[in-house]
Amino acid sequence: NNPWAAWYHDNLRDQVRFRCEFTPPEDDLKFKGKLQRGGWGPQYWSITIEQLQILRKHPLFYRTDENGYYNFTMRDFVKLEIIPITHNLGMGYALFLNQMSGPKHARTIVSHSWDEPIAEFIDAIENSGTDGPYWICAFALYQNTTDDNSHGPTIDEQLGPDLTHGPISTVQRSGIESMITILNGRCDIYKRLWCVYEMYMARKLGVNVILCPPVAGTEYDGRYINRNICIRDANKRFDSSLARCGRSGDDRRYQSSINNEDSSSSSSSSSSSKPLMNNDECRIRHYINHQTTLGGKKFAEVDEALEIIRCQYLLHYQTSKIEHCKTKGHSVLKNAIEGIISHLLSSSQDENFNNRTLVDLNTF
Repeated sequence: NNPWAAWYHDNLRDQVRFRCEFTPPEDDLKFKGKLQRGGWGPQYWSITIEQLQILRKHPLFYRTDENGYYNFTMRDFVKLEIIPITHNLGMGYALFLNQMSGPKHARTIVSHSWDEPIAEFIDAIENSGTDGPYWICAFALYQNTTDDNSHGPTIDEQLGPDLTHGPISTVQRSGIESMITILNGRCDIYKRLWCVYEMYMARKLGVNVILCPPVAGTEYDGRYINRNICIRDANKRFDSSLARCGRSGDDRRYQSSINNEDSSSSSSSSSSSKPLMNNDECRIRHYINHQTTLGGKKFAEVDEALEIIRCQYLLHYQTSKIEHCKTKGHSVLKNAIEGIISHLLSSSQDENFNNRTLVDLNTF
């Protein structure tokens, strides 16, 4: 009973089921996950800005709660639309849309929380200053939530046995221009382990990471500049080892088990209790615990990478656009930068970082 789905997808679904117009090119990116129908590498599981903007036609796109805030989330959209639309097609939503015109090579990766309202998600991408096509996990992966792979790979099969050669890392190595990380006021992305991992790996692979806070309309008013999440929260320190996978708001922290390196194995869960972590979290923790270069500090290297990304956002803030109360705006921004730098100077393992930071701060 959804006119949006009937208008936009039904005819295309019938065509895609029986046709595939293009042959995927060969590459040497060494992707180790299972490919979707058609054999296209994950760098082609992307969607254009025009295809994203069509989502605004969905009847629930602008749904709000009793306080007037958008509450139709990406998680809702995937469950209500993406899974049924792509059911048994063996391909994700992005490939589904582009089978007739040709799959699109990603230029920008989008990292975000599924608990974010989809209206704010689209707004953030439109205001990011980046170009598509965009690689967005919800649309890129074939959302096969079952263990049945008779019509296409499961999510675990697409992710593959090795995170460094999974879909995200493969796309990050494929020559993309940047990765944008969308922040929101409902869910702290620094507590979402996939977001943390994606930012960490992007920096490790030399991909430019751009933070995209919610657009409030007061970004360049010095009186209200502190409403920007990146500026407001600059003095907050975080511990990426506490980040989790799965639905946000789950208060089952199991702190002692999370900090135990042995818990990175799915076999560590007691048979008499619920699993402490899902498969995604086990994989990410196992990688970080065994691949970071700071010895026993493990997640310290991840924290440092995230702090540098936050600092870079503030250092490149367009201060020339501040129109009102410029002195106050500059002062608030300067304090935010110094707050993050103080975190880094007290814990940084990069010997060259101090000098680079001081040069950038003097420029500011």
